Amino acid sequence: MDYKSFSAKELENLLRDEQKRFKKLVKEGRNVDMTRGRPSKEQLEIAMPMLKAAGTYNYSAETSDARNYGDLGGTKACKAGTMNRIYSFASTSKITFAGSGISAIAASEENIKDIMGKMFFKCINANKVNQVMHVNFLKNADGVREVMKKHAALLRPKFELFDKKFTEAFDGDEFVKWSKPRGGYFISVDVKSCAKRIVELAATAGVKFTAAGATFPYKLDDMDSNIRVAPSVPSLEEMEFAIDVMISAIRQARMEIVLAKTKS
Repeated sequence: MDYKSFSAKELENLLRDEQKRFKKLVKEGRNVDMTRGRPSKEQLEIAMPMLKAAGTYNYSAETSDARNYGDLGGTKACKAGTMNRIYSFASTSKITFAGSGISAIAASEENIKDIMGKMFFKCINANKVNQVMHVNFLKNADGVREVMKKHAALLRPKFELFDKKFTEAFDGDEFVKWSKPRGGYFISVDVKSCAKRIVELAATAGVKFTAAGATFPYKLDDMDSNIRVAPSVPSLEEMEFAIDVMISAIRQARMEIVLAKTKS
């Protein structure tokens, strides 16, 4: 909506009405944290079978026992290699457990040898027990894809809800833009000149976002426009509340800017 087309009196009335709606949201006394792109409790449950089956895995399938020290490169099932000029890094941190996944590097045999030579002085070996657990749980690339489908089933409704409600509120509004990601953990929202104010208002209603402009180099967003939204942790019901808060905060912040200009 282009608030510039309204008179100062009309804007004051609109802002007053929006503030009344916002106060009702504040009175709910919610606490919704959308600052970090962490897996939700439901997502973490996906990998729990790996822990429950930990006692059934064969940790001595290779020449050395994975439960013992040694073998800096880890278990053979977790190793890979490719050309000299390519290094490929991967992690299961948001596939299994964000706090205890495994990381991996794929490179040529020559490059892996060079890396191992440097790592030797830093650690005695990787967490091979965790590697065995991950190999048994994920098994192969198809196994990883199946786990990711479960994550998608939990995340997709939250992203779809956000897009639905923002489309209803701001479709065709040139002053409010948002991304429509097909993966990942974040939605990027741009509202020129009032991102900090939006985050500030949302906080009063118990909805926390990462600081406005946090994704910019040195956190310097010259346009004061960008807010990163992380919808993974809240439930759908909490998401709906948080989105309502953000929509109201956006409307208030934009009206405040226009009103300030009409009075200057």
